[in-house]
Amino acid sequence: MVVWKEGAWITREGTEWTFSESGEIREERSFQGTFPLEEPLEEIIKVEKPSKAMGYKELRKYIRILKKDGYPTTAYEVDLHAKISYTVINLIMVLLGIPFALHTNRKGGLAFSIGISLVVGFLYWLAFSVGLSCGHGGLVSPLLAAWIANLLFGTTAGYRLAKVRF
Repeated sequence: MVVWKEGAWITREGTEWTFSESGEIREERSFQGTFPLEEPLEEIIKVEKPSKAMGYKELRKYIRILKKDGYPTTAYEVDLHAKISYTVINLIMVLLGIPFALHTNRKGGLAFSIGISLVVGFLYWLAFSVGLSCGHGGLVSPLLAAWIANLLFGTTAGYRLAKVRF
């Protein structure tokens, strides 16, 4: 049994396992005394917040703590990069929409333009979601996972803008 008392973990009726360099295991029953755990009670009972509920700085700090403790952080790193890349989506969508707005098309008119906008928006959302999923699964690096849709659609927007005739 381990209790938090006076700023330290105290154990009574515990079992201590000691591993030597040669691979021998020594068991000491009824160990009593201070337990060598550095994390305070507040850190252990702290409720984990999902990455979407954390701000950028808080998530970055949380990733540092997890890395220090040896836990995998790939999914959290993807979400950290996504917090920045997500803000760029609006700019890329505007740059992508400008050539469509300047292009005069006699076929379809307004309905055609709205349909194209919906399809492009859906494809962007799909590419962004697939990129994040690949990052969470460890198939691509966290940075690439968060930015792949922006790279694809940003390149397309740049190409389309270069082709516009004024």
